[in-house]
Amino acid sequence: MATTQDVYAEQLSAVPEIAELGNVFKSSPPVELTESETEYVVRCVKHVLPQHVVFQERTTDVVLWIGNRGQVNNVPTVLNCNSPQYSSQSSNDLS
Repeated sequence: MATTQDVYAEQLSAVPEIAELGNVFKSSPPVELTESETEYVVRCVKHVLPQHVVFQERTTDVVLWIGNRGQVNNVPTVLNCNSPQYSSQSSNDLS
């Protein structure tokens, strides 16, 4: 049976721009970025790669979740990166 770490590694390797960054060293547990009582719940997983950190966000519509259709797709997210030593890139290709 695949571990959560294996599932994340498989998801990331399916995105060419992320796969070329190297193998996932470690992934954090999901962290809620919004309060769980809101209509939309946003969770983030941090993936550490050899020279990069990838943040994977998942947005769920709690109201639609009741009807078993809760995953929301193509939700833009903004990550503020105010240091010249870091840069950010975006990909919406993870399921």
